[in-house]
Amino acid sequence: MDTLLRIAHKAKIRLQLNATVLHCIRWCLLASAVLFLLAVIDRVGIAPILHWNSIGIGTACAVGILFIAQWNAYSFSLVQAGAEIDLRMKLDERVSSALSVEPGTPYADVVLSDALDIVKKKQVRSSVPRFFPVLAP
Repeated sequence: MDTLLRIAHKAKIRLQLNATVLHCIRWCLLASAVLFLLAVIDRVGIAPILHWNSIGIGTACAVGILFIAQWNAYSFSLVQAGAEIDLRMKLDERVSSALSVEPGTPYADVVLSDALDIVKKKQVRSSVPRFFPVLAP
């Protein structure tokens, strides 16, 4: 079961990171446009109007807060990650079923052994980064 939990956790983190990056990029592009406009306005006069060190620190803090907020907004459960593993790797719902059964029953033992066999056979653990890439939008 630990093997399945590690695989599902790894997929969960990669799914969450991908969703976070995808949603943060919009706000970062908007902030870049605003900073560009501020820079153009600041250079119109003879002397600089704005303190760019403060703006840089504030922007870095805002990006950090945005990333943390987006990370917390898009969370996936281990069962959802298992379902996504099954879908992307064509495992016929073995991993998600193994993660969702109540352990200790004969049915759970059969489901777990079947899932572990297919995970070893298809080398799922080493294939997670290939099937769950973190893409730059």
